[in-house]
Amino acid sequence: MRQNAATAYAIYSAGDGFLFRMIFTIYSIFVVLTLGFTPFQLVLLGTILEGTYLLCEVPTGVVADTVSRRLSVVIGLVGSGLAFALLGVAHSFLVAAISQVLWGVFASFQSGADVAWLTDEPVFRIKSELPRDEDQAVRPGGFHHI
Repeated sequence: MRQNAATAYAIYSAGDGFLFRMIFTIYSIFVVLTLGFTPFQLVLLGTILEGTYLLCEVPTGVVADTVSRRLSVVIGLVGSGLAFALLGVAHSFLVAAISQVLWGVFASFQSGADVAWLTDEPVFRIKSELPRDEDQAVRPGGFHHI
């Protein structure tokens, strides 16, 4: 796995990006057409999601930093999938709100842990070389060295 960290991250990023956009498009249509939520309910769902995400960001970041970043990413992916599955069987605002709370919690597990996991791989530990001459960074054309 360590030798293929870049490939694994590229696959993860592409898959996560594609699936998230697909699910979010379906989610938007589902809550409006199937569940028939009002604009106020839609705003409330978004507020519940973002509030949960904000509150869980630090605790889940601590878990990722102290336990395992890879595990944090896996928990985030699986949990977000389960939250969307719960939304798919929702027939009331309460169940949809619970799915948004779950999505906020599990999405915060993923947030930052994926990039931190990649940067922890030995392949990506690169020492940056700063200009040796302090004036070189401020001369015209000198910024390409930073």
